[in-house]
Amino acid sequence: MGGLFKKMIGRAAQAANEQTVQLPITAAMLQYLFEKEPIAGVEKLDVRIVDGALSIQGKAKKMLLSVPFQISLKPQRAEGRVLHFEVVAFTPANLEVVKKKVLD
Repeated sequence: MGGLFKKMIGRAAQAANEQTVQLPITAAMLQYLFEKEPIAGVEKLDVRIVDGALSIQGKAKKMLLSVPFQISLKPQRAEGRVLHFEVVAFTPANLEVVKKKVLD
């Protein structure tokens, strides 16, 4: 009887470990995170979810100029508390300041 009980408990524990909980993430949640920990040299960030893709717009300071940018990210997968995205669109594409500050 003890072996059967152990198998049942083992299977229940394995099933519990395999279950995942999906938590929806809203644009407002992401906007809050960007406002809570601002990125130096980046201002006027606006976060939206459009057609399942994350759209981030803002202005990056480069020397004395304030350069507008837009990034569209498509969610790929989640691993623990880390989200992975694919960059769908990025304008201006040659603005290294934004790449380093926003995407890293």
